[in-house]
Parts: sequence; C-alpha cells; structure tokens
Amino acid sequence: MEQVISVIIMIAVGAFFAWIEKLSKKKAAATDSRLAAEAASRRSRRKAVMPPVPRPPSPPSSPAQLPVIIEEIGLPEEGARVTADPPHQPAGATPPAPPQSSANAAWRDRWRRAIIDSDILSPRF
Repeated sequence: MEQVISVIIMIAVGAFFAWIEKLSKKKAAATDSRLAAEAASRRSRRKAVMPPVPRPPSPPSSPAQLPVIIEEIGLPEEGARVTADPPHQPAGATPPAPPQSSANAAWRDRWRRAIIDSDILSPRF
C-alpha cells in the first residue's frame, strides 16, 4: 500500500512539474510576441516622429572652385590684437593691473600649488 501511494505521489509531482514547464513556455512565447510588437511600434513611432536629417552641401569638385577666404580677410600680424575693444574701455586702452602684494602673491601661490597637487593626486580612471 505504501508503494502505491509513493508511486502516485511521484506521478503527481512529475505531472505538476510538466504543467509548470508548459505554463512557463506559454508565458515566454506571449512575452516574446509582446516584446516584438512593442519593438515594432517603437520603430514606427520613431520613423513618424523624427524629422529627416538635412544633408550637408556637397563639396566643390575641383580645388579651383574652393573659395579663398583667407586672402580676402587677411591674417593679423604677429603680436597684433585680433579682438575688439570692450565697450566700457576706450580704444587701445589696457585694463589696469591688479595691485600686487606679498600676502596676495603668497595666497595665489598656495592656491596654485593646491590645484596642481589636486590634479596630480586625482585618479584618472
């Protein structure tokens, strides 16, 4: 009698595991089809939402057609100022230099050294 009960229990456990496996396969198939449908809808929305990418103008076919902008503008001489004067200063005026003191210089050197040390000691990766 005990053997019959153990056989029935073994068959029931086997059937239970087969049922669980069948249920998981069915659920996986439903999930795969749902994911495929979501991916397709995302692709169609992306195509509908994104504007077309503008293409850059095609480059000239020969070097003779290249514009010569450097010759028209000209290059500044070495050491010459290439930026405009600020609006609050008269043309050609240089801003006054900040007053230098030994305490200010020591403070600036201490900060400079701290920044360099921080850069050296900080991990790169």
